[in-house]
Amino acid sequence: MFDCAVPEIKKSNCFNAIRLFCCLIVIFEHAVVLTNLNINLIGGGFRDLAVDVFFIISGFWITISLFRSSSIKEYCIKRITKIFPMYLIVIITFSMLFFYFSDLSFSEYFASSDFWKYLLWNVLTLNFIQPSLPNVFNNVPVNGSLWTIKVEIGFYILLPIFFVLIGKICKQTEKKTKYINMGLMIFYFLSIVFDFFMPIVCKKLNLPTSLSNQLPAYLSYFIAGMFFVINWDFLNQHIAKFILPAITVIILHFLTKTSFLLPIALCVFVMFFAFRLPLLNNIGKTDYSYGMYLVHYPIILVLNYYNLFESNFVVAIIATIGISFMFAYLLEIIQKKIK
Repeated sequence: MFDCAVPEIKKSNCFNAIRLFCCLIVIFEHAVVLTNLNINLIGGGFRDLAVDVFFIISGFWITISLFRSSSIKEYCIKRITKIFPMYLIVIITFSMLFFYFSDLSFSEYFASSDFWKYLLWNVLTLNFIQPSLPNVFNNVPVNGSLWTIKVEIGFYILLPIFFVLIGKICKQTEKKTKYINMGLMIFYFLSIVFDFFMPIVCKKLNLPTSLSNQLPAYLSYFIAGMFFVINWDFLNQHIAKFILPAITVIILHFLTKTSFLLPIALCVFVMFFAFRLPLLNNIGKTDYSYGMYLVHYPIILVLNYYNLFESNFVVAIIATIGISFMFAYLLEIIQKKIK
């Protein structure tokens, strides 16, 4: 469709294992934060890094998905059927089940404007507008993980637009890669600038801090994944030369909190190990990480409501992972039937 070469990717890789590992990091650290237990997270925690890895892998595979699609329509259908069925099921199911944890009566709960606002804004993935359900868990956000969905969807929309614009600017196939790389570098730089300055702007102008956690701030991670697709032959052949510098940059990020080169370094790290850990290739042949990511947050809230984390944190974490997996398994069955 865009006259771009689709790299030949080995089927034997451990991307699903990496996704699952990152998902477990997010689950563990959300459990620590949401339950207010006195557990020290090294370096402030790794969940932000885990989410960044999700975005890098998305940038990589969604770009490949676009190149393999025969039309924009086919690409959009694939993205919609991948993201929305599970997402909508989770939103609707938990909004109804959580009536049990509300102080309101049945009629008051389902007649509440906050209930319908929650459904509306969360279906539209604008979760920050109405993150809570009426009188549920003292009106805290019932699924604080869902903010990443709108970031993902924003990237899905921008991706074909970017390649259409490149196609308009450059008609010569042999020069197209050069223009694509130039465009990616420009947007990467703009993303880094946004990520650095937006929190400062929000603080000075007293704006919501959530404005700094939008797509522009994370575009650099998607771009890093895209860059690997566009330059696959060269980078895959020479990636071993970049792994030590990449690890150094990641370590420096934790020491200095600078992130200019972090998306590139993290991408090198992920791509290097994704094809070099054969023992993990058979872990997660089906990717359950998305379903687990969608449901773990409200499950933690429920278990914390019954003081299970305070009673036995280890058992509660295992229960959270197990219940999340069961939900994810059921969601995958429904997803396959929809497809």
